Amino acid sequence: MDKKDLIVIKKHWEDIKTDSLKDKNLQIIERSAIGDLLNNFKVDTLADIGCGNCEDTVFFSQSAKFVDAFDYSEKMIKTANKIISESNAKNIKITKLDLINDPIINSYDTIITKRALINLGNFENQKKAIVKIHNSLNENGYYLMLECSVNGLNNMNSIRKSLSLNEISMPFHNYHFEMDQLLKFLKNYFKIKSVRYFSDYFFLTRIVGPLINKDEPYKYDNLFKELSIMELIEKQIGPQFLFVLKKK
Repeated sequence: MDKKDLIVIKKHWEDIKTDSLKDKNLQIIERSAIGDLLNNFKVDTLADIGCGNCEDTVFFSQSAKFVDAFDYSEKMIKTANKIISESNAKNIKITKLDLINDPIINSYDTIITKRALINLGNFENQKKAIVKIHNSLNENGYYLMLECSVNGLNNMNSIRKSLSLNEISMPFHNYHFEMDQLLKFLKNYFKIKSVRYFSDYFFLTRIVGPLINKDEPYKYDNLFKELSIMELIEKQIGPQFLFVLKKK
C-alpha cells in the first residue's frame, strides 16, 4: 500500500465536518465489545489513545478508577471536553498527544486504541506506536487494539464483487494493517489472548442490506445490529478487528 500524507490526515481530523465514525450502530457494537472486556479486567488506570470526542471514553470510564484520554486533534479535544463535562464523569483527564512524536509519560493497566493507528500514515509509524504502547503498560497489562485490516476489507469486497456490488474503498486518510505483517510484529511484544472480528455485522449491512434494497441499503441496519450479536461467521469480513493483547 502507498504511504499516506500525515498533513492531509491531520487536516481531515481538524475539519469541523469530520465525524469519527458515521456508522453509529457499529460504534455501539465496538463500544460494547471493549466494555465487556474491561469489566473482566481489574482496571485502575486506563488510557484511551485516539479518543476522539470521548463519547466512548465516558462509557469506558465506568470500568476504571482513572482514565487518561489522548487525541491530537484540537477540534476533537474541544468537543471531548464538552461531552465529559455534560457526562459528569469525574475520572477522565484529556490531553493532547501526537502518538508519533510525543512520549506517553504515565503507565497503565490497560490501553485502548480504536481506529487510531490506522491514521498514522504507514506501517513504520504504526510499529513505533505499538512499541510505545507496550512500554507504557504495567506488568501483565493489556492492550485492546481495535483497528482495521486490508485483509478484511478485501474479503468483503470480493463477496460484493461476486454479487455485482461496487467496491467499498479504504478511506483516503487511513492506512489499514496487513494482518500477517501485523501479527508477526505483535508477537515480539504481546501474547495474543483473543481475536474478534465484526463479520456478521459487515456481512449483513454491507452485503445483504444493499442486495435487499439498493435504494436504501442501510434501511435494516438497526435489525442487523441485533442479529450480528450471534457471531456466526468466523472468517474476517469487513475491516474491523479487536485484539486482546497481554504484555510480554
